[in-house]
Amino acid sequence: MAVGHDAATEQTTYAHSVAWALSDPATSRYLLTSLLDNCAPDVALRHLESHDATYDPRVRRALREILRCGEVPLPDQLFRHEVPIATERLALDFDGNQFARRADGSYDLRLVAPQHGLACALRFTLEKPVVRHGDDDLMRGASNEDMSTTLAHAKDQRPGACVRHWRHTAS
Repeated sequence: MAVGHDAATEQTTYAHSVAWALSDPATSRYLLTSLLDNCAPDVALRHLESHDATYDPRVRRALREILRCGEVPLPDQLFRHEVPIATERLALDFDGNQFARRADGSYDLRLVAPQHGLACALRFTLEKPVVRHGDDDLMRGASNEDMSTTLAHAKDQRPGACVRHWRHTAS
């Protein structure tokens, strides 16, 4: 999401996030991982202060208190490490949650949730071209913020498989 503009470099500054979850019907558990850019408290506080939101005043006050401390409400968490941005190829790494395009055109997705003792890895190829939405993949959110949504139809490289590796290390 675009969160600002650096006047010195004339570049747009972006915030990043990753969210994923595992639903396990066998144990009736829903394990969520939601990681936000370290600028999220400042961005959210600016948004809260500059918009006439319909939040209950007590909720607004509670959010302000959390955000002013540089924190975000649970279950969200802030990234522990700076997010490296690769400009020459698709290679994302959000605290070990990784998505990368391989030289052969396939993709690797690695998801980790140390707080749940979970990790998985998936290698897949696209069956159809990527579909970009909006104006060259740029859309406006409810508060006119820049957003990006790209959809793809993928298939695991093993016939009939959907997840290549799954490891559950905690009960």
